[in-house]
Amino acid sequence: MAAIAAPVIIHLWNNRHGKKLKIGSIAFLQESAVRRTKRNFISEWLLLALRCILFILLAFLLAQPVLKKDINADIQKGWLLIDKTNASETYSHFKITIDSLLQKGYELHSFNRKFEKLSVENISEKETKKSDPSIIQYRLLYTMLDQTAPASIPVYIFSTNDLLRYKGEVPMTSREVKWMTYTKPDSESKWIANAYFTQPDSIHVIKALSNPVGTKFIHEEIENAPGKKSDYDVTLANGNVGISTDNQKPVAVDTSSLRITIYADKFANDAAYLKAAIESIQKFTQRKIRLYIAGSLQNFPQKQDWLFWLSDNKMPSDISSENFFEYNTEKASVANTWMETGNQDMQAEKISLAKYSGSSEKYQSPEMIWKDGFGKPVLLGEKKDEKMYYHFYSHFDPSWNGLVWSNSFPSLLMNLFFSNERINKNDKRAIDNKQVQPIFQEAKNKSTKNYYTEDINLNNILWIFLFLIFVVERIISFKAKKGAVYA
Repeated sequence: MAAIAAPVIIHLWNNRHGKKLKIGSIAFLQESAVRRTKRNFISEWLLLALRCILFILLAFLLAQPVLKKDINADIQKGWLLIDKTNASETYSHFKITIDSLLQKGYELHSFNRKFEKLSVENISEKETKKSDPSIIQYRLLYTMLDQTAPASIPVYIFSTNDLLRYKGEVPMTSREVKWMTYTKPDSESKWIANAYFTQPDSIHVIKALSNPVGTKFIHEEIENAPGKKSDYDVTLANGNVGISTDNQKPVAVDTSSLRITIYADKFANDAAYLKAAIESIQKFTQRKIRLYIAGSLQNFPQKQDWLFWLSDNKMPSDISSENFFEYNTEKASVANTWMETGNQDMQAEKISLAKYSGSSEKYQSPEMIWKDGFGKPVLLGEKKDEKMYYHFYSHFDPSWNGLVWSNSFPSLLMNLFFSNERINKNDKRAIDNKQVQPIFQEAKNKSTKNYYTEDINLNNILWIFLFLIFVVERIISFKAKKGAVYA
């Protein structure tokens, strides 16, 4: 709106006084004393006002205002929600059910952050292409929906069963919800998860094959030379080696080494178990891993990728690493439970947990990676100052838990070291419909909210006003110029 000053300045500049030019005999006459004032006056108030209004309308268009309208929900049977990114396909799959519910008085809404009202007519491929291409997290959306929609109405949700869209905790709800999912037709994909040098003339390739049942990783060894290698294309550009398959963009072949330091003062046994697991990872993956066991802080290596601080002493602040893994230092207590180290990316495994180091510490936006049978954290991840800190509430010792004896111990460490290899937008795994449904919980204080707020977009109205004001401004401006020429 500060741009309103522009037409005012231009208007006053055009109305400035002209210069005097003496001609003929008048130039020899003595000039009388004249008092001059340098004041600019606004001559075309209507024209100036119209131009200012144009800038105001442009400012409103940039702000994208909406009109909040309260809609009474007493006349509604319920809501149907459909994701616009797959709207046409989803509607075709559940057409009979959706049409039947619409005839009963249900209202169709988009399953996004605005939950705007839809009609069957605008569910098309055109609408699908206009939608947000990013991965929408359905569980987060449902939590927002539960707070937006009237408490009295039931909800039907129609969506895909892509596992990537169901991250986070299963939402709790006190309303009637029926969530229906389906598997998309293009439910198979493959991509290169990672590639790295094992020897000067060899590249280790990790290829992922994904379908609704699961994702399988295949390890292959190929020659380090440009050209076609079975399913792969090896390219060399600007001294960097890239590898691709099918129509995938080339993946840069990693030439770096993973630098890991283990510090243990009185927990030497813990360090030995951890060292054995890391060595098995190196042997299996053939990655370049530089492992250093530090018994003291003298000659401590800097700029590490991972530091395992297996000590009750406080970690020094001057140590440099990208990832820090440390023991919780509070007093240990006896625990008769298990560790759940699985998540949506792998089948959960229960590992015995005998000792637990409780915590009252508060971390910034922690992520629970492992937990015990009571839901308490066993391994928390915290991102701080672009570094990752892992807080472990147990020890790498058989007297604390059965982790080091578990066959999955090396693979759990691999998931921490190479977590970026497990996350990909091409992942086609499907979630079971039973895991999709929100958990019903009887409301303690039942809400009496029988309305919801609908946003009405004002962009079209503003564009019409902008066009009309512009036409009127041009007509008045043309007449003003024409009158000045004739005068």
